[in-house]
Amino acid sequence: MSISFISNSRLVAGNVCIDSMSEPQAESNKVGVYLGNTWIYRTPFYLDTTKLVNPHIIVLGMSGSGKTYFLKGILARSRMYNSSNVLVIDWNGEYKNLISFLNGKTLRLGVDSYINLFELFGTKNRKGIRAVLDAMDHIVKFNDKERTIIYRALLNASKAGALINLKTLIKILNTDSESTDASAKLQQLVGNPIFAERTCFDARCLTKGVTSIDLSNLSDDEQRGAVAKAVLSILIRIMHQSKMIDSTSVLVVLDEGWRMLGNAEEVSILFREGRKYGFGLAIATQLAKDVNNEAMANAAFIALFKLQSSDDYDLLTKAGIISCKDVQTISELNVGSCMVRLAEKESSGTARKFRMRRIEGVRTEIYDLTSDCMNISLSGKKFTEETEKLAASAETRSRIIDFANENGRNIDLIALIKLMFRLSMKRIDVVPYLKALGVDDLSIMKACEAAGGIALELM
Repeated sequence: MSISFISNSRLVAGNVCIDSMSEPQAESNKVGVYLGNTWIYRTPFYLDTTKLVNPHIIVLGMSGSGKTYFLKGILARSRMYNSSNVLVIDWNGEYKNLISFLNGKTLRLGVDSYINLFELFGTKNRKGIRAVLDAMDHIVKFNDKERTIIYRALLNASKAGALINLKTLIKILNTDSESTDASAKLQQLVGNPIFAERTCFDARCLTKGVTSIDLSNLSDDEQRGAVAKAVLSILIRIMHQSKMIDSTSVLVVLDEGWRMLGNAEEVSILFREGRKYGFGLAIATQLAKDVNNEAMANAAFIALFKLQSSDDYDLLTKAGIISCKDVQTISELNVGSCMVRLAEKESSGTARKFRMRRIEGVRTEIYDLTSDCMNISLSGKKFTEETEKLAASAETRSRIIDFANENGRNIDLIALIKLMFRLSMKRIDVVPYLKALGVDDLSIMKACEAAGGIALELM
């Protein structure tokens, strides 16, 4: 009697598509910025830019796919856990709460912050004068004669030791009849926040701590673009004056990156030279066509969320960033999920790809809890976690969180306690909750008495 084994394993293997195993392995030494869990093994992934061939990051995805959420998470964790210095060029004023959460500073250009480019670039040498001329020319477009006239006026004024700003330059030009046209064009710059009488902050703060340049209060996108270009020029001057280092010490975040990637030489310089000085760029944009080949070639980390159109997939496929198989994978991603492509030093720059199940953000809301005798600021994460621990129904906990958010996260202590009493919560549960939020015993006692008295009158 003979026994034979029949197997169709080869046939099955030939018809089943198996993902290549390129996911990072779990590491006991968790170094870098936590982004979330991988798709297959749900391994926590930590982005360590020191392991990459360069520290630059590009984030691509359609509107609402999770790009800004991703950037905010990297920004916050880079600061909190790696003590990175961060500069944000905030086009629409979306980073204000995050910067406040990180105890950073927001410079609202045109509102409470102004720049005198003549002062920052310097007009005592030809290089500084040309830089100022380029910034002005980007906005008002000089002809060759006007550019020469202004150049000579700045050079002569600097030799005389005069403090130069737009106002004094126009005054100098008005003394010469041949300079009338140049002076008239400079009038267009009056009121522009980068041509103020003086700079009201130390430019070196741009690379220290956490700083946001808020452009949302400027008149239009054209002015925002000119100001952003000038800020990046200042940043490059600071970068070139610093020492070359081996690790990333300054993270420059450009959300709405499509507004600058196409025609800003400053962005290209930062991509090419930033690594040598410890400057890393993190840029988010919607369309693949916004990112030129130079940027793609100099970004060791690319996060691909669901893209907007077939054109985006075609461009990335032709550039060798993704494969035809990846197109279907990315097009089926949920909001918050992405494909990661990274090139590490140990692999000699060879890129590998894997999927992230969901990018984990950082809760950055600040809640202010106040009464007549106290004012406590606490993070949204702490407020939510302590509220979720309450010995109460899910509906009651939800009502408390909704109450705080409806009041703009400015919570009156007595009003909060009254609400909790009305929701049939007992004092024995309310007091430990308030203590966990940081309220002292005396304030709790006074507020409970006030709220309890009102509550009894209403019953």
